[in-house]
Amino acid sequence: MMRRWLSGLVVSVLVASLIGASPSWATHPAETVGVTLGNAVGWESDPTRPAVLVRVPVSVERPLDRDLSVHWTVTAATAQEGVDFELTAPNPLVIRAGRTRGWITARILGDRELDSPLEDVNLGITSLELDGPSAYTVAIHPPRFSGGESFSGFGILDDDRSTGARLAVGDVVTTEGDLGSGKVLVPVTIFEPVPFPVRVDWSAGGLGSGSVVLRAGRTSVDITLFVTPNTTGSNELTRHVIAISTNTPGVSFGDQFGDLLILGDD
Repeated sequence: MMRRWLSGLVVSVLVASLIGASPSWATHPAETVGVTLGNAVGWESDPTRPAVLVRVPVSVERPLDRDLSVHWTVTAATAQEGVDFELTAPNPLVIRAGRTRGWITARILGDRELDSPLEDVNLGITSLELDGPSAYTVAIHPPRFSGGESFSGFGILDDDRSTGARLAVGDVVTTEGDLGSGKVLVPVTIFEPVPFPVRVDWSAGGLGSGSVVLRAGRTSVDITLFVTPNTTGSNELTRHVIAISTNTPGVSFGDQFGDLLILGDD
């Protein structure tokens, strides 16, 4: 009888413990997973060509066990929605369970007007929502930037140019992996050659300043910049603004400001 009673007691304890058991995510602190909004850049298209599609990455640090809804918004813009771009992504953006990336997409619309060399559309995450109980919590993490001026969202590079004896500094897009020794050439162009040399002074913020000479009859000369590649694990975009000026009579400006955009690839 004693043995039968003890067996019944053990079974009763096991059943009770099973009934009262909770899943591991309910008994242990949930792990926090970061969600980061990155950026992208695209060239403005011509009105006669199809619009350019840009994709801004939304990255999750690790795969989740539930679908994640990412609510987002435009926080600021120098470009005009409906004129310069159209947003095409759903809001909220849903990143399926097991995935680590989604995309906020937009179409860049074309025109033939001379705009700013780079127009920005800044995006931000307003809230995150998991589709049911999860072993994780989620949090908005800022992107990991290094140096220069950076943003979350997308940039629109203008491809229209003026004519005449006007100077313009170009826009350069490169990746850290393509930098090699860190040497970058930024073109300065005059739209119609002139029969005299043109001295062009330039400044690129933390990358330095100097001058180059556009020889008589030539239409372009390069500014040489040296950039130290980032090795801190950043996979985002860094922007450096290059400004030019000249005191040469008879020469004006088409684009006085250019952009060096470095895409992280770590």
